[in-house]
Amino acid sequence: MIATVALFAPLRQMYDYIVSSSMYESLLIGHRVWVPLRSSFRVGIVLRIRDSSAVDISRFKLIIEILDESPIVSEKMLDLACWASAYYHHPIGEVVATILPAPLRKKALIPSIGSESWVLTELGRQAIKLGSVKGSRQKDLLTTLERNESVSAEELGELDYNWRSPMRIILERNYAVKRLVVATPMASVGLLGSKTVLNAEQTHASKTIHETLGRFQPTVLYGVTGSGKTEVYFDVIDTVIERGGQILFLLPEIALTKHLVKRFRHRFGNQVAALHSGLNNKERLTTWVRIQKSEVRVLLGTRSAVWLDLPDLKLIIVDEEHDTAYKQQDGFRYSARDIAIVRAQRANIPVVLGSATPSFETLVNVEHRSYQLVRLNTRPLASSKTKVQSIDVRGLKLIGGLSEPLIRNMRDHLGNGRQVVLFLNRRGFSPMMICRSCGMLMTCLRCDAYLVYHKQKESMICHHCGYRKSAFSKVNCCIEEVIEPLGLGTEGIEEAVRDLFPDKRVCRVDRDSIRSPKALEKILSEIGSGE
Repeated sequence: MIATVALFAPLRQMYDYIVSSSMYESLLIGHRVWVPLRSSFRVGIVLRIRDSSAVDISRFKLIIEILDESPIVSEKMLDLACWASAYYHHPIGEVVATILPAPLRKKALIPSIGSESWVLTELGRQAIKLGSVKGSRQKDLLTTLERNESVSAEELGELDYNWRSPMRIILERNYAVKRLVVATPMASVGLLGSKTVLNAEQTHASKTIHETLGRFQPTVLYGVTGSGKTEVYFDVIDTVIERGGQILFLLPEIALTKHLVKRFRHRFGNQVAALHSGLNNKERLTTWVRIQKSEVRVLLGTRSAVWLDLPDLKLIIVDEEHDTAYKQQDGFRYSARDIAIVRAQRANIPVVLGSATPSFETLVNVEHRSYQLVRLNTRPLASSKTKVQSIDVRGLKLIGGLSEPLIRNMRDHLGNGRQVVLFLNRRGFSPMMICRSCGMLMTCLRCDAYLVYHKQKESMICHHCGYRKSAFSKVNCCIEEVIEPLGLGTEGIEEAVRDLFPDKRVCRVDRDSIRSPKALEKILSEIGSGE
């Protein structure tokens, strides 16, 4: 036999290998194999098996080893990978590699099923009582363990610091023990949270999607913000779980939708798993293994989750389908939304595209009747419609970019104990620096883009290539040379608001002030609690 193998390398071609007589019975499509390539060895996935070749067989090399007992990638997913490789013009090996977690792209064994959890010992309880634990993070971990019967790695991962180092010290002192929890299949597990009663619009939307179960049909759930799209999702997911199916739920950015993950876990318990950039390779591998064993019924994930091989997949939901975060911008470039639609088509299952502002491509498909449209026009929990007021600032005095009517409204709103959010799509203090004498704008020496002034860093920075120079460095543009900021950025708005409302707590959320998903979650939590 001849096996065609896609190697996990940036190679555009596939390679044929001879299957030895000892492997003849056991080798199948989707197996990981260990094969020679020139003077080295590589891991690859078997894509095709045939009994002859037009090429002289003496030129072929033998497959060295089959790495797994059974195929770890289904033929459906391999077909999808081959289609994506041709469509996006990307090496087949790298496309196939996206289906597997990083450890399985090397010669690594699949771990035994189970997830880590930690339990407090009696010695740990005594240490808490006596106050003999010194480190603040160790204290925090022990308190967390004391409040719960056991705590999983996934739950500890939601803490805003690296918990593994203090946990190692706790284990060394026998204050806690680590256990491997072997999960059971979730097909028969009932719902944890109670169902919400749907209104007429939500009931109609849910019924329309229910009618598509068991066949391919893209449905656009076009609902205004706050119209209850999530409750419609939940209602359909309930049915899919009852029928023993799995659901892939895609989110544009997991850090911005942490509350949604919590809502899912409250409703469906440990049938839910999340996959995102915040997980390490070991956690990703554990999630992958649980999915293969059908221990996960609902997978929530960012764009890379679209490649996970769910054996019982019956429904795909793409929330905020218009979001550009679904597009991979480097390496293997693809649109997760489009892959989700193609995957649903090939699996003959429905796909739901939810958005309050659908993309133009989606609206065109609705117009051509390729996609069916369901609308949610009302907000069940809203007491009144949103009031939108447009302010003409020509001739008005601006304080840090804010007009007097806006400041007055903010003052009234804050005076009533409410919160205010200001949006501006410009980072830094000001988007440009100008010489008031000659009018020259400061530009990047590398790419000619305008340099953005960052007051706190005392720098002018190019947001395209990262070039940076001191804001006080000499320019030599003219004799006078009076360099001043021009325009407004989030840093400038923050300074103005702090000056206007010195007694109020102000936070700025942008790439410069928030450096990690954990920091963002902490800020969003403080905003949610009214701090």
